[in-house]
Amino acid sequence: MAFVAAAGPLSNFAAAFAALVALRLLVRVGGAVPFVAEPLGGVLFWVYLFNLALGIFNLIPLPPLDGGHFLPYLFPRASGPFIHQLEQVGPFLLILLVLSGATRYVVEPVLNLISGFYLSIVRLLI
Repeated sequence: MAFVAAAGPLSNFAAAFAALVALRLLVRVGGAVPFVAEPLGGVLFWVYLFNLALGIFNLIPLPPLDGGHFLPYLFPRASGPFIHQLEQVGPFLLILLVLSGATRYVVEPVLNLISGFYLSIVRLLI
């Protein structure tokens, strides 16, 4: 179950990295056709940012998200009733966190950290 739960965020991180590599390549060779490079660059930037943010958001440890599937592996077996209760109220907590803007305080610092890491790797490669 943990491998299945990890597949979603990992695919988001891989898609974000691929979009960043494509964006970097487009910046290097896109000067020849600016009317194509500019909109394509915007699309690639948003694909990068959206996939990176979605991958991080999915790792929040609440049961409706992929991160919630890791809870049984992180807590002792005796916490089974707690995890079951969290599965019941998790969607409401998630809605509350999203509507209040509290998820920004979780996603934004991690996004900046991973984005800096990705940018440094892409600069080394290309």
